[in-house]
Amino acid sequence: MQVEEIWVEKLLTWADEYKIDELIGKSKEELLSLEFLEISFKKSGKSDGFIPQEIEHLQNLETLILDSVFGLEELPVAIPRFKKLKILRLIRLRLPYILDSDLYLPTLEELIIVECGFHIRLPALPKPLYNLKKLVIHHNENLFILHFIKQFPNLEELEFCHVPLFDFPRALLEIKSLKSIMMHFTEVRTLPPEIINLQNLEVLACNSLHQVPEEVCNLSKLKAFDYGMRALEVLPSSIDKLIAKGFIKLKNRDYIETIETLYNKELLKYGFEIVASYDEFIPEGGQMKIVTHRYKQEPLVRHISYAVFEEEYQQMDRYIEQMVKRKFFNSSGNEELSDVEEEYQEYLREKQLDDEMLFHYHNGVDLYE
Repeated sequence: MQVEEIWVEKLLTWADEYKIDELIGKSKEELLSLEFLEISFKKSGKSDGFIPQEIEHLQNLETLILDSVFGLEELPVAIPRFKKLKILRLIRLRLPYILDSDLYLPTLEELIIVECGFHIRLPALPKPLYNLKKLVIHHNENLFILHFIKQFPNLEELEFCHVPLFDFPRALLEIKSLKSIMMHFTEVRTLPPEIINLQNLEVLACNSLHQVPEEVCNLSKLKAFDYGMRALEVLPSSIDKLIAKGFIKLKNRDYIETIETLYNKELLKYGFEIVASYDEFIPEGGQMKIVTHRYKQEPLVRHISYAVFEEEYQQMDRYIEQMVKRKFFNSSGNEELSDVEEEYQEYLREKQLDDEMLFHYHNGVDLYE
């Protein structure tokens, strides 16, 4: 066997043993042209963290996912060598640290880090990642977030969930390209007046806010706003500017309203979010009719098959609210169980298991041992 073919044999042998589906049975040409790779030890149950250096030959990779690679102590040295990598997702990795060179990927557009242990820390990168547009960080207790936000000067989407934030990161105020900021389950209770500098913001969600500053009402491009599920003591004096941008959804209700049907006291009491559009689902002639209502615009209408509808919408909040709560849990209580309702119940069961896993995770129980 030629020397240049040895890496193919080693990589395929590893893929078979560790059950890496995207690599199994591939030819050399298919490996060299591979654009997507997910490495997970869930199927194999392996816990040695072994990823062969031969993956560095996959130079056409654009998306790399490392999910539940049990026993992994450091990121593969091959990662910085992927010259076309656009998406990197690190999920449930118990890494003690990450080196500055591990994430220096000039082509990277999306970085997602979820449940990567209590000790992982991101250093300052040697140079900014100018192409990075999306950053998502979930369930990371000790990330030094403020140390690296400035390294992504052209960031457009930011999502923090279950991270130790007590104040709005002021470094974000310098990233004028931001279009979406979502912060869930943090301790951020107010927004700085300088939020007005982020004039490209279209989505702003922070479900721990106790105050809505006046400046939020003057963000000219804001299309969706959600401050959480609590009553406010006062509303900004310019609240009409904000709610005039779209529809209003009160937190304790499943349906959408407009400002003409609401009073400020209801907004104060229940909490609300602003949405620029929402979908209505209507079974019609063996298909699903989807009417997208747009604020102060004509609605958009399209038809799709039930199979496509189920695939696209079955676990989305708007589908659950409109198709399940209204249709199957109505006041009459006479509806028979259906496939849709059974799928909804399955969704709830899976969500409960996920919540239990997160609870044990945060209390130091390793469910994978």
